[in-house]
Amino acid sequence: MNKGAVSSASTISVTSASHEREDCAELVQPSPCSQACPIGTNVKAYVSLIATGRFDEALAVASEPNPFPGICGRVCTHPCEEKCNRSERDDPVAIAWLKRFASDYELRRGRDRAKPANIWRNEKVAVIGAGPAGLTAARDLVLKGYPVTVFEALPKPGGMLYSGIPTFRLPRRIIDNEIGAIVDLGVKIKTGTTFGEDVTFESLKTEGYKAFLLAVGAYKSLKLGVPGEDLNGVHDCLAFLFKVNEGKHPGLSGRVAVIGGGSSAVDSARAAARVGSDSVEIFYRRTEKEMPAAKTEVEEAKHEGVKVHLLVAPVEIIGKNGKVTAMKLQKMELGEPDASGRRRPVPIEGSEYVVEIDHVICAIGQQPDVSFAQQMKDLKITRWNTVDVDSETLRSSIEGVFAAGDAVTGPATVVEAIASGHRAAAAIHSFLSGEKMVLPAGMGESKREYELKPPEPPVLPRKPIEKHEAKTLKGDFEEVERGFTEATAMEEALRCLRCGPCFECKLCIQECEKEVMVFGSTQNEIPPVVVRVPEDMRASLAGARAVLSLSPETKAGEKGIEAEATPQTRSEAQAVPASKTGAAPEVRPGESKVPAIKAKGTEVEGTLANIVTTVNEELCRGCGKCEEVCLYAAPRVSFKKERGALISTVNEKECKGCGTCVAMCPSGAMEQKYFSDEMLIHALKERLVPSEEEAPATA
Repeated sequence: MNKGAVSSASTISVTSASHEREDCAELVQPSPCSQACPIGTNVKAYVSLIATGRFDEALAVASEPNPFPGICGRVCTHPCEEKCNRSERDDPVAIAWLKRFASDYELRRGRDRAKPANIWRNEKVAVIGAGPAGLTAARDLVLKGYPVTVFEALPKPGGMLYSGIPTFRLPRRIIDNEIGAIVDLGVKIKTGTTFGEDVTFESLKTEGYKAFLLAVGAYKSLKLGVPGEDLNGVHDCLAFLFKVNEGKHPGLSGRVAVIGGGSSAVDSARAAARVGSDSVEIFYRRTEKEMPAAKTEVEEAKHEGVKVHLLVAPVEIIGKNGKVTAMKLQKMELGEPDASGRRRPVPIEGSEYVVEIDHVICAIGQQPDVSFAQQMKDLKITRWNTVDVDSETLRSSIEGVFAAGDAVTGPATVVEAIASGHRAAAAIHSFLSGEKMVLPAGMGESKREYELKPPEPPVLPRKPIEKHEAKTLKGDFEEVERGFTEATAMEEALRCLRCGPCFECKLCIQECEKEVMVFGSTQNEIPPVVVRVPEDMRASLAGARAVLSLSPETKAGEKGIEAEATPQTRSEAQAVPASKTGAAPEVRPGESKVPAIKAKGTEVEGTLANIVTTVNEELCRGCGKCEEVCLYAAPRVSFKKERGALISTVNEKECKGCGTCVAMCPSGAMEQKYFSDEMLIHALKERLVPSEEEAPATA
């Protein structure tokens, strides 16, 4: 007898799962760190993979929603770490540093060039600005088949990543590597091209561009609004950082004052210490708690000798012979919160004092330069000099024109710009294709709060990152943070509490020793039921008679039923042919009411059949997306003479019924046999249990 065969005289016994057992879908709960991430990065998955030494797989998980893992691993404000449950015991897991490690690991080994995307659509898209928002949108759109060209005014792509962040925080090789991966996909980038001068809105429309994304960033520095700010020796922080990053700054001497408390202010202060100044001091009008800059960057600045003066603001810059000599300051106290949610600084009368200063770097904020809007008469601009858009679709007041990133929000973080780029790409695709706007997984979903009380973990201090200690700061632009070694990265990743019972890596789908079939009741008493069977029995069980035994507590149709197939004699021979038993019935919602089954020992007769994907040849466009995503090489695209076109076919022996190709098929040609979209959506909704705050009130 063949292994796994079933006797035609016997019937397979199928037992419903117990209530204590959790479905795989229920195990995949979003962890607090992933919920805190603006792009929904699957933090728990890539940290878990690093802990087990699977560094390449970790990077693949981290890169799926984030085209810039190496960049974010260095400069992200990591809101994920603020929500890390580990911090209640000792320190949060070094999530950003672990992401950086995975990216650096690939870079050390040599990055594989990305396979060019299949650009099959005709609608050209123009992206204005090669910052993180514009490049993210460009990547998403080219992967959907659109020809995309990015126009950048600066000589290098990267936007503020290149021009505003110093090399000692973000080496240029990291930026080049990750932008290079986007270019490899087929995105075209034209640098040194100013929108409104070298190319215009009308000229690009004439060239056939059908959609436009304004991702111009926020490069216009705000003025202090005090007397003397036009004196020689007063510097705009962005212009200063740009010259420093280009290696063209002549240097500063004497005492340098930096006004502001954000990332640009701290970067300017640390850069000033490297270009010849005798001392550098930051003056900020609120307390350190309210400083927008990352706490770690403020600490690094202090470590490098930068002094921080709090609750003080300039009221006048004093000069002699047109050159800065001093600055008059006024002490502040905190009043009521302002629009940003931070307490408003209130001047203290009679508290003015004067300090001698040689240079002043102004870093109090930026806004977009919207001078390009003069060529777009119908484009609405807000009173904050940002592009006025719909908050959901990012559509502007002009048909086919969208905006994203700092051009919409004003100065924000890199990861927030990436999220905005994803949203813009989804909206542009919807506009051009006529399809419903769908955000990437993890974005746009309601953020649920999960209360988790894991066992008390042992105290394991956060692993420190190796740093470059310069003997002298002047002229030293080496990256300060060196990153983790492989051993240290694995040790740090093991500190993760794995909030929730699943790592979310989805590798169980590939490695599960059991496979799924569907049980169809003969008389349609219940909807199709997912049944788990041993891998070596799947082929022989197709079409076999089966009896489903329901436990007394089970109600058919409620939250679905998971079952185990356990024949008494697996070594005895043949499956009942499907032609004799009939195919498993297909039951769809709304066709008939399904009775609740409560009686003890209730049994339902039916047949077992494989869950497989089928192809609707009328809808198939032969794009090959199913081939790309299938882990089992089940779909194959080939030329069919009778149809005169490329058509996908599915090898049912290889198909595992996971549904990945169904989810990714752009034309809807891939269909899951036995389960309609409505049934699957219904099953998923049944598994979404609201928190106490969201639960409807009962009388």
